[in-house]
Amino acid sequence: MNTITDLLNIANDSVKRLNFDEANELILQGAFIIDVREESEVAQSGKVSDALHIPRGLIAVSYTHLTLPTTPYV
Repeated sequence: MNTITDLLNIANDSVKRLNFDEANELILQGAFIIDVREESEVAQSGKVSDALHIPRGLIAVSYTHLTLPTTPYV
């Protein structure tokens, strides 16, 4: 049985993390950005201009029917 740490490691290994320059380049190329942080986090630090804000908890409950891109980024 996997521990919570195991599950987090599996999730983190399956999503490519971007640094600022990599993310900025994708945005300049027209990438669609979804900010999945909670409302309090967005209020504290703001969000990327034109990003769509959908808290992660809402996605887990309401958007399970969506097809994700083949290369998700964090």
